[in-house]
Amino acid sequence: MAADPFAISTGGFDDFDAVITDPVFILHDSFTDRDGNPMTVLSLTLDLQDGEHEPRTQLYACGAGWIPVDGGKSARPEDDPENDTAVFKGNNKVCKLRNAIIALCPDVIRERYAEGTGVGQTDAAMFDGLKFHWLDKHEPKNLQDANGKWYKSETETTSTLLPSEFLGVEGAAKKTAPAKAKKAPAKAAAAKPKGKPAPVAEEADTDGPDAAFMATAKELYDAAADFDGWLESMLTVDGVEAHMALVAAPDGGLWDQLVEADG
Repeated sequence: MAADPFAISTGGFDDFDAVITDPVFILHDSFTDRDGNPMTVLSLTLDLQDGEHEPRTQLYACGAGWIPVDGGKSARPEDDPENDTAVFKGNNKVCKLRNAIIALCPDVIRERYAEGTGVGQTDAAMFDGLKFHWLDKHEPKNLQDANGKWYKSETETTSTLLPSEFLGVEGAAKKTAPAKAKKAPAKAAAAKPKGKPAPVAEEADTDGPDAAFMATAKELYDAAADFDGWLESMLTVDGVEAHMALVAAPDGGLWDQLVEADG
C-alpha cells in the first residue's frame, strides 16, 4: 500500500505495531527556522501491521543547521556538508527517536554502525526495516521566558510518537553506505582505543555497571563536548548492551550521574 502523504501524525493515534520503510531526509515546511525557511526532517513511512490502516508518514525534526545530502540518504551540517561524524543534538524529535531506538535494539544499531558499513544516526539507512510497537510519549512543553531562558511548562504538554518495544527487522534492510564512510568521533578515539565489537548481552545486568565500565564512561564523558557525542562514543564500549537503558536516557541516566559527580 502506498503511504498517505497527508497522514502526518499530530498525536492521538498510537499503540500499534509498524515497520519503518523508505526513511529519507527532506526539507519540509511544517518545520521552519526563525527566518521561515523549511528545515530538515527525517521522514519515515510506518507500515502498520494490523491490516486495516494505510501506511502513514511520520516526520521527526532534526533541528536547525542540517541539510539533506545524497538524495536524502543522509543529513549533514549546513556549514560543513562533508562532515560525516557530526551528530544530532538537543531535545528535538529526531534525537528522541534516536535515543529510543538505541535503547531498544543496540545490537542492531551497533552492527549497522560497525566500521566499514558507513551507517550512523545521520544516515537514513540506520532506521530502515526496523519494526517496533509505537506509543505517544507525552512530556511538558519547553517554553522560553522573556530573557530567553528555557523552562518546562506546568500546563502545556507535547507528544512524540516513539518506539516502545523492538519487534525485529523486516525485509532487506538497506545497508548501502553513503558517499563517505562514517568515522569514529576523534575525541572518543583518543579517549579509548578501538577494540573488537562486544558480543551482544543475552540478559541485562541487573546489578548495574561495574567499576571498569564506569571508568570508561567517565573517560568518554571527559572527552565529549555534550551528551550526543558521549552517547555516540558509548556505543563502542564492551558490555554497553546490558546498560543501554541507563546509557541512552537523556534525563536521569548515566550522563546526568556523571554531570552531577563532575560538580
